[in-house]
Amino acid sequence: MKIKKYLFLTLHIPFVLLIWLFVTSPFFVHNNLLNSSFYFVFGTVEKISNSGPLATILLLFVIPIVSLGSCLFLAIKEKQINNKSVIYIMMTLISAAVTPIFFVIMQIRLGNYL
Repeated sequence: MKIKKYLFLTLHIPFVLLIWLFVTSPFFVHNNLLNSSFYFVFGTVEKISNSGPLATILLLFVIPIVSLGSCLFLAIKEKQINNKSVIYIMMTLISAAVTPIFFVIMQIRLGNYL
């Protein structure tokens, strides 16, 4: 039973990463401290993958898509309409609204590599 509870809690991580991405990315916020967090993670992913375009795809496309999928799963799994289901629906709508924005930013950023 505890494993199921931990698995359920891990489904919230992609949405938290999406919010972090939205708050720290230099496209939306011009704060040096927050932007340094984004650049640190981007640089780390770039070093691990040995590819700038792959790091861009992982951060700006995979995180929003996984967030959308996990939030949609959580919203569908909730059988009753209560406060928790409304929160999951709002999380799904936020993920669905932010995903195309990050997709366009990803395409622009990938264009810089060409």
